[in-house]
Amino acid sequence: MDKKMTKKQNLALASAGLVLLFLIWIWASSALGDTRVPSPWKIVNRFGETVWQSPEILFQGAGSNGFLPHVSATLGRYLIGTLSGTAIAFICLFLIARYKSFKEIFNPLIDILRAIPPLALAPFFLLWFGTSQGGIIGIVIFYAFTMIFVAGAEALGRLDPVQADFARTLGAGKATIALRILLPSLLPSMAGPIKVAYSWSWGLVIVGELLGAKSGVGRILNAFIAILSTDLVVVGIVWILILAVVVEKVVAVALRWLLRWNAGKM
Repeated sequence: MDKKMTKKQNLALASAGLVLLFLIWIWASSALGDTRVPSPWKIVNRFGETVWQSPEILFQGAGSNGFLPHVSATLGRYLIGTLSGTAIAFICLFLIARYKSFKEIFNPLIDILRAIPPLALAPFFLLWFGTSQGGIIGIVIFYAFTMIFVAGAEALGRLDPVQADFARTLGAGKATIALRILLPSLLPSMAGPIKVAYSWSWGLVIVGELLGAKSGVGRILNAFIAILSTDLVVVGIVWILILAVVVEKVVAVALRWLLRWNAGKM
């Protein structure tokens, strides 16, 4: 009963927050003018008009098919970058869990990555690879890998060896122990860093596109900022918000499924 009441209270507070935000938005639009703060209904109207075609996007030399191709380009870079970074991180975690020599090799790298914020190295990727497809994806891969790998390596050092020792007495090999025991045991500690990595990666993609990509929502935002087209800038931001919320829900569901064995302990 208490849980049901808590959910209802949370829903009521969230609804109140959205209503307050909506009212502030309307007030700001009225006080500052529709050109500086477009009204909510104008944004809804412009959003619908520019999905498939937009004279403004065509005029900026970004194609005649509206926002949709650019949204697809941004989403593609994001997915390739985050999923590749995650895969590389887990491969490296498997190696240090399976082979002691790999752990010694990776220890200096872990210390360096722990000390240096991943975002501080983003400009170097842009200098090395430019704002091409590979450069933007490379930044996201590096960031996702760093966030997930460092968190996993630290969690691996805190694991209780009892489970691994018990599996070893039952005849499990090192690869089996690493894959079936150690890596799943890391997931509860890595859920937070994974969510942060997947959330912040959107910003990296957009920044990379803002700096000169030929396609993507960031490229469109850059063009519209230059001509002070505030309404279409907000439409672009709304597109990123929609994508981010959808991906966040998918990641939450995936983590909940992967951690279903740990549900009773959380």
